Amino acid sequence: MSTDSGMGLIVTNAENIFFICVYANLDFKPVDPPLMGLLAKYVANIRRHHSAKNILIAGDFNMDRRMDDNPTGTKFANKGTSPTNDFFDAILDMGFHDCMRKFSSVPLQTHRHARSKFPWELDHMFATEDLYNALTDIKTIEVPELSDHDPIIANFDIDKEC
Repeated sequence: MSTDSGMGLIVTNAENIFFICVYANLDFKPVDPPLMGLLAKYVANIRRHHSAKNILIAGDFNMDRRMDDNPTGTKFANKGTSPTNDFFDAILDMGFHDCMRKFSSVPLQTHRHARSKFPWELDHMFATEDLYNALTDIKTIEVPELSDHDPIIANFDIDKEC
């Protein structure tokens, strides 16, 4: 599924795990509202039609919670608003856990840009509770020949929790 705004979602499954892969091209505008609506709709449908318990949402969101505070001087959000934090909080409110925060309380750099040295965490991974509990390790690796985004590598001990 993709939209005219350059945003895309892919939903697939393997065994008893459903994957929602995200690409959000936000053109540096704070939070494209249709993305949250689509994610909520897909999660609800997966849960309703497949009784899915194990769902992983991951990909290039092109958003970092710190964007609400405009840390680089680039205006991502209007003063006194928090659209990016509201977006990520809505994912947590659907029963997901932020895999990137399980082993690190600080953001992990997932994007490198020639014009900015700010360590943006634009790529994310969220998991339902049992998957999150099975997460044993998560890291990013630099592969500049592939992309300006660093892949997220996560290890799950599925037999343990799921």
